[in-house]
Formats: sequence, structure tokens, C-alpha cells
Amino acid sequence: MERIARGSAVGIAFILALAVIMAKGICWAAQPSEVFLEAETVAYNEKGSLATAEGNALLRYGAIRIYADSIDFDIASQEALAKALPGKSVSIISGTQKLYGESLFYHLPTEEGVLEGAKGEMPAGVGQLFVRGEKLEFAPTEKAAEKGWISSKSARRIKEKVTIGKWSDIELTTCPEKNPHYRVVTKKLTIIPGKSIVAKKPKVYIGKSYLFTYPFDYVVSLNKLESELMPSIVYDSDKGVGLGYSGPIVWEDGGAHVGAVFWTKNNMEWTVSAHQNLDFLGLDNASFFGDLEYSWEETTDEETFRPSWGVKGSWNGWSAKVWWSQREALNIEKGGGEIYKNLLYREPEIYIYSPSWPLMSWVNTKWRLVGTYGSYEERRGRRTLEADRSGLGIIVSGVGNPAPIRPFWTSSYWHYSYDGGDDEQKIAWLSLGAGYKLGFLDMRTAYRRRWVDGRSPMRWDNYGELEELYQQFAFPIGRDLSLTVRGAYNIRTEKWFERAYILTYDTSDCLKWQLFYRDDLSRTNDDWVSMKLIINAFPDKPMALGDKNLSNPFPF
Repeated sequence: MERIARGSAVGIAFILALAVIMAKGICWAAQPSEVFLEAETVAYNEKGSLATAEGNALLRYGAIRIYADSIDFDIASQEALAKALPGKSVSIISGTQKLYGESLFYHLPTEEGVLEGAKGEMPAGVGQLFVRGEKLEFAPTEKAAEKGWISSKSARRIKEKVTIGKWSDIELTTCPEKNPHYRVVTKKLTIIPGKSIVAKKPKVYIGKSYLFTYPFDYVVSLNKLESELMPSIVYDSDKGVGLGYSGPIVWEDGGAHVGAVFWTKNNMEWTVSAHQNLDFLGLDNASFFGDLEYSWEETTDEETFRPSWGVKGSWNGWSAKVWWSQREALNIEKGGGEIYKNLLYREPEIYIYSPSWPLMSWVNTKWRLVGTYGSYEERRGRRTLEADRSGLGIIVSGVGNPAPIRPFWTSSYWHYSYDGGDDEQKIAWLSLGAGYKLGFLDMRTAYRRRWVDGRSPMRWDNYGELEELYQQFAFPIGRDLSLTVRGAYNIRTEKWFERAYILTYDTSDCLKWQLFYRDDLSRTNDDWVSMKLIINAFPDKPMALGDKNLSNPFPF
């Protein structure tokens, strides 16, 4: 006998209370025991086991919601088949995860399914990741490991309950438009919601134009962009024009970043940076890192290997780092146009950082403590300087809320002591300023002051008094185009020591291009050009076309 329930377009609830009870051999104590099927018309054949919902159909099972034009649900097998009319979509929603497609097959007890003509969105960084593909297969973590989508070790590391997806023939982007400004295309994509995606040898497109293919599997974290996927183009006044390529290689619980640049005035330089989590030693949130760089250094005019390695970790807001380096090529901006270059050995250096504690909540001010100890060797020509250094510092910083005038401030105090004598160095630092607008002009001003008492027996960390002023103007010059001009003035010498120009193309919705030109007015004449592509979902991790970064006195 067939029973038919009819109702308005809002739908009538049809409760299938025996859905899970009839699932033999499976224990679902923590799972819901009811399936709710709603539609304009719901038909159920009591002689059989099939319930059919037609017209604005909805199937609810725990946190799962399936919407379609029609849904067939087999009570005996616990399987649902959802279909959409031409031009419409089937959707499955769980929390913040939303997936759409032409048709959906879903097995409730095992939570496995296949979505044909799939597309979807999920949180990524501070934005959304939009994905489109031919077919999406999804399953719980344990089943995904059995199918070989992820390794057993990765499955054991996932503590909370998530659904793993394997997508075929897909493209992804953080741009919401139908024709996105950029997209990544791959034959296979594995998604761990809220954690990461793994794209198999992806192709990168800017608009409809093919840019390049990445030769390895590429991993991107959904809560932060961990590495770049870009060719390099840069100009340096010492090295000339550089052309190169960089990107990540990922393995279980670790990875590496490799890159190489060919310079017109120098030979090839390359770097390999690797890290390995130490969870297998029982050290949660700790990792080993190692870098090997082959590069040219100005003061020695030599190309050589420059290794560094160490361990870092964080626990309950505290963090620490211990590391060694050999023949490290220093390039330290000490302020006022002074840039110090030399070779340094750290044997080793240790830093310990406290959590940031609120100081004055009404002005968003926080403070933290930092402790350090290190043994150093500094070489310049035939001269070698050696010293052990210990230091303790306190840092206070704050940023006002967005308003017509938005103030900011940073202050710190450091006390360093050195072995083998009475040398010590006390450094007090103050930086304050504000951002403000006048018509179409977006302006920012920063005043920076450094007081120093004592000296260091080494040169790389020996600082002098400093007083400088930064002024920045930004204004539109066309649709989605703006120009930023910034100047830096040394108040003590009464000279301008830097000019910087930033040309920005901002689509507002998904990405921003920035072209930098830094004109060094000091005697070092360290001019350079660089470019950055900033994905708005990951603003803190820009993809850099070049290895230069403009020092920024403004926190926003």
C-alpha cells in the first residue's frame, strides 16, 4: 500500500524513525536516530522500502541537510538519491561546508557519497574557497584512509570528525565571480575541510591565460597560506635582474621549499628550506627546520653555501626557538638609511617568547616578554669578533579602532649583557603614528625614536641613537588602480634616505597586485623592484615575485 502526504510549497515533514534501527551491524550511539524527509509531495510504499519526495525536497539527518527537486530514500539500504531539474542544483550542507551538484548519491550509515557535476565553497583563511569539478567522492576520515585518499598516519592525526573529499577534474579559486581573476586547475584534489587541500600537479591561470604548471603535488592550508607557488622576477642594484622559480615539496608531517634565481650580474643562487614535525617524539607543536642556501655575499664577494638549522615550538601561548647558522649573510636595516652587511655564525641562538597579555583593552594594547641567549662569531675580512650575549626585553603595542583618525604605537625596552668584559647595551624604542583621510587622499604618518645606552663588542647588533619620520600618501589613479608614495626622513642628519612607490591593482573581491620600487637615497644605494600577488583570503601570506620586502612602519 502506498501512502502519499501532500502539503504546501513549504513542505510536510515525513519522519522515518526506523531508518537507523534497521541498519544492522553498525553502532551509531552518538549519531541521530531519525531521518526527516520533507517535500510538497512525499510517497511511501509500505510493501517496499522506498520513500519518494517530489518538489522542494529536503532530507535532514543530524547536521546534514540535502536539498533537491526530488529525493528517493531506501529505508532498507539507508541510501538516498537526490536529483535536480535542468538548470537547478542539488545541495548538501553540513555546518559551514556547502556543496552543489547535478545529482547526489549518499549512504547515511557510512556517510559516504558521490556528487556529480560538483561545485562548492568552504572557509579558507579569512575568505571562501570556491571549487568546481566533474565528480566529488566523500567519506569519513577512516574510510578515506582505507580508500587510499589520505595516509593512515594523516588519519590518526585528525582528532575531530571530518569528511574527506576527493575531487576529479576540478578548478579552485577564492574569487566568487563566474569568470574568476585567477584559478588553479588540477586532475585530482583531496580536501580535508578546515585543514588543507592537496592539488595534484596544478596548472595556474590568470583569468583565461595559462601561466605555468607546478611539477609536484601542492598543499595549501585552509587557515593560512603556508608557501608560495610563483615564478620569481626581481631587480637588485647589486645583482641585476633575477629570473627564477620556487615552490613547496610536501611529505608526511613536514615539507620543503625550494627555489633558484638566475642573476644577470651574478651566477645562480638557490635555497632549500625544510621542516619536520616532531610529534613522533612526543613533542607536540614542535618542529625541526633546516635551510641550505647557496648565494653571493657583498662584503666578501664570494658565492658559497650558508646552512642553518634548529628547533622551534609553541606551548600554551609560549614559544621558543634555538638555531645555528654558518656564514649567514646579514642585511640589517638599522634605520635612518643605514644598512649593515656582514657574515655571522650563531652557535647557537635561543629565543623564548611569552604570550601576549592585554594591558589596556579599551585601546587594544598588549604586552609580552622576550628572553634570549646566544653565542656569536662575526667575521669581516681577516677580523673575527666573538661574544656571548644574553638579553631580556619587554614589548608593548596597540592599534586603535578604525575611525577618521586611527592611532598606533609600539614601544620596547631591551637590556643586553655580554661576556668577557663590562660591555652592555640598553635600547629603548618608540614608534607612534596614525592613519587618516583627507578627501581622496589616504595618509599615514609614523615617528620613530631609538635611545641607546652602552655598546656591543660586536658590530652587527651595535645600535646608535635614531630619530626618523615616515610620511605616506595613497590616491586613486584609475579604476581599481592606486598609487602610494612614501618618504623616509632622518631627523638627526636632516636628510631624506628613502623613497618608495607602490602601484596597486585591487579587484576588491579576491586579489590584489602590487608593484614596488624602492629608491635608496643613502650612500648604500640599494635600489630594487619587486612585485606581490595578494590573495584576499590570505592577506598575511602574499605570493612574492621577488625576494625583497619593503620595511613597513605602519601596522595596517
